[in-house]
Amino acid sequence: MYLWGSAKWGQLGGSEASGPDVRASLLPRPLTPPDSRGVVSVAAGDGHTLVATTDGDVLSFGRGREGQLGHGVFGPSANLSEPQVVHALGADHVVEVACGALHSLCRTEAGRVYLWGLIHADDEEPNGAAAAAAAAEEEPAADEGAADGAGATP
Repeated sequence: MYLWGSAKWGQLGGSEASGPDVRASLLPRPLTPPDSRGVVSVAAGDGHTLVATTDGDVLSFGRGREGQLGHGVFGPSANLSEPQVVHALGADHVVEVACGALHSLCRTEAGRVYLWGLIHADDEEPNGAAAAAAAAEEEPAADEGAADGAGATP
């Protein structure tokens, strides 16, 4: 897997690729997930990165201020420069990841979709964020497939 671009919040992974002196990588640089895990899906948000591994885990790193890393914390101290497993997904085998600017999604082998991070409520819907999260947890119909372009592949 190769990453490049801004490194402001550690979204390129590795402590050597983040910090006040590192602003960007203008050339692709390799990143090997911990334990040399294989990669099945990669996605990038505004300042964070998600990786789905061959063993079904999701790794996240970069900006976590809005909870988009999925580790149950938010705020300025939630940024991570090293890939960390999203334990909240439990034993669900993830096969695809996707990112919005400040939120994250994943799809499991069973077709379940998880959504976390900053979800803006619709001005007309006072509980828009809660409704979006509840809708994301519904089981898809058997004939529904994944949306094309939902995540990048390595």
